[in-house]
Amino acid sequence: MPAARPPLSPATMRAYRGDLNDVAAWCNRLGVEAAVHELQERHLFAYLVDQVRRGRSAATIRRRMAALTGERRAHVEVDGAGRSPVDRRRLLETERLIAAGVATRTAALVVSDDPIFRAGVRSVLADHGILCWADRVSELDPATIGVWDVVLAKVASRDRLDPYAPIRTLRALGDRLATVPVVAVAHPGLHPVVRLRLAEAGVRYLVPDSWLADHLDSLAERIRDADIPIRYHLETPLAMRQSLGLSLAGDLQPLLDAALALPPAVWLSGAALDRLPLSRADVRRIRTLALEVAGIPAPDFARYASSMRTAPSTPEWVTVRSVVRAALGIEEPS
Repeated sequence: MPAARPPLSPATMRAYRGDLNDVAAWCNRLGVEAAVHELQERHLFAYLVDQVRRGRSAATIRRRMAALTGERRAHVEVDGAGRSPVDRRRLLETERLIAAGVATRTAALVVSDDPIFRAGVRSVLADHGILCWADRVSELDPATIGVWDVVLAKVASRDRLDPYAPIRTLRALGDRLATVPVVAVAHPGLHPVVRLRLAEAGVRYLVPDSWLADHLDSLAERIRDADIPIRYHLETPLAMRQSLGLSLAGDLQPLLDAALALPPAVWLSGAALDRLPLSRADVRRIRTLALEVAGIPAPDFARYASSMRTAPSTPEWVTVRSVVRAALGIEEPS
């Protein structure tokens, strides 16, 4: 039988109650829907990061960590195998990582579906004093996004049709990205339409994965100093749209959402329009979205001046398909 823990003094109990009330208020303010003892590890880490960034002393943070640990332990029921689900080792590791980042007060969130990328980048940043958490794309938490100084996101996915699917997740964060810069990491030479997707999602920087690999040792310092080379700053959506010949007032993502809802063969196949698994209503809807929402212009009437045909009022199918393919990283069939 483990030795019984000595009872806490009344003063310590009052301090712990105050600490737990602070955690509950933080959850309420950010919209984290969990009781204090049910907080996921990512929420616990984000709360402690927020405490560091607010200038709380190391002693206060250690006490709040102890209060949280005790609260979790108090609500744990021993499972059938006689083991406690509270992982004390992981809590101690969290405490160590938080303590190591007190000096810099700089926090980074790493987001990727590649476990090697997540583990490697987090380890390097943590070793250099950055308060760092890493998650899969599907676990990106909108409620706590404002805690971080920067989000480092690898925009690569195993999605068969959209290898840049993480862009959709980043975009869903909406206005939250106005105050938190996102550094996207991708293979070099992204198509300009993919760069536009990133910019319209609120991403500010795009660095090649090769550059990141070459500068891992200095990455922590660059994050602390907000020193991403100017050549990796993304242009504004307006500037990109102008260079691509698109309407300045437009948004690609609704068109892509509609495109992804269609059979993959529509975009992967090189077949003519009349051989694709599409109804006329589908084609009209996609072309209308392309014009009215995505900002893909209709053909120039001058092209049809000497033709018996009437100029179409929406973008031609071949143009729409070319833009969608480019945005999804699909090469044009030869």
